[in-house]
Amino acid sequence: MVGYARKDGISAAKAVWQYLQTKPSANVNSEALAAKVKELNKPIITKDAIKRLEAIEAEEAKKRGLEEFKFASNEEMLQAMGLAETA
Repeated sequence: MVGYARKDGISAAKAVWQYLQTKPSANVNSEALAAKVKELNKPIITKDAIKRLEAIEAEEAKKRGLEEFKFASNEEMLQAMGLAETA
């Protein structure tokens, strides 16, 4: 299911990006935006974090002798990316 959710997330992000391209540009205070995002107290998934996750999954697949490996839960993915504490 996680693999499907990822595909859905990518599709949704592309749709939002296309929609935003139809809107006029606005001046955005990137520092204020970054501060607001940090206030959410939620893990922030960056492009670099996704690349780390993909590398970890590829290594795990190799270790297990599988063609592909995907973590079973969001919590496991966050832990693998270093964005959540391990239990």
